[in-house]
Amino acid sequence: MVAQRTVALILEELGVRCHVVKKRSGYEGSEEVTRQAAEIFRDLEMEEVVPVAQPVLQLIKCAGLIRKAGFAIPSFWRLVWMIGWIGFDKRSVQPWTRDPFRLVWYTARQILFGYKPPSELSG
Repeated sequence: MVAQRTVALILEELGVRCHVVKKRSGYEGSEEVTRQAAEIFRDLEMEEVVPVAQPVLQLIKCAGLIRKAGFAIPSFWRLVWMIGWIGFDKRSVQPWTRDPFRLVWYTARQILFGYKPPSELSG
């Protein structure tokens, strides 16, 4: 399992061991997490991976990045079934994880304008 630092901390508290994505300069979005995870997965000779992300918008993005990196993933609906609901955190430092409206707004800005948040908001 590979996770960003904030998620890895929670997983480790729950007793789940995982590789923690190394902090890089600038904002490290899904692209950087996927890049680092792909290196690990290739070293382990993995062919299929299961991304865990907020269904629907984030999961679509992550699935595309993982496919582009050369890995197979289960179908979208199978992923949604496997992952279940991932809620929002009103206290998160990342505004787009606080509620559905902010996630849609963040996604639209990324797609339309190439928006990248400030690096201090990296997970």
